[in-house]
Amino acid sequence: MIKISSSVVMIFILVSITFIGCGKNENEKFQQAATLQQTGKYPEAISVLTELKDSEVDTIAAKARLSIGKLYQMQITPQMVGNSLLDSALVAYGSCYTDYPKTKFAEEALFLSGFVNANDLQNFTKATELYNKFLESYPKSPYAEAVKQELEVMGLTPEEILNRKIAVK
Repeated sequence: MIKISSSVVMIFILVSITFIGCGKNENEKFQQAATLQQTGKYPEAISVLTELKDSEVDTIAAKARLSIGKLYQMQITPQMVGNSLLDSALVAYGSCYTDYPKTKFAEEALFLSGFVNANDLQNFTKATELYNKFLESYPKSPYAEAVKQELEVMGLTPEEILNRKIAVK
């Protein structure tokens, strides 16, 4: 039988408690931010998420940055108006997919960056660049087909889109 010293066991327990506690604390903060968002306290939700955006755990930081971007994109933060909200959303999304490209959140952040540029800012050049980067990085993504369709009709009026559809038939 192998004897394990009590100091090794204590170190293991302390390390385990530390890691379990960190995960719980971060999950609690995400839950707190969700509750704040549901009650219309968007700046407070962003503040809580900001505490997580520089986490040493990549998935936590990426999720926080994506969540911050979504809150800004919803344009419901009263302290900011117009494009400054969208610019803040793009900064959050950009830091998510640039700093944490291997996380599952990077894919959605890159997609949303293209979407905001195309649909909210009408910056079709930047949107095309981001969408092409998306298709190159995530060709099998569930968003890939939507991106391809968006690239086909970007910048067209509804009438022009309908005329294209009719011409194809």
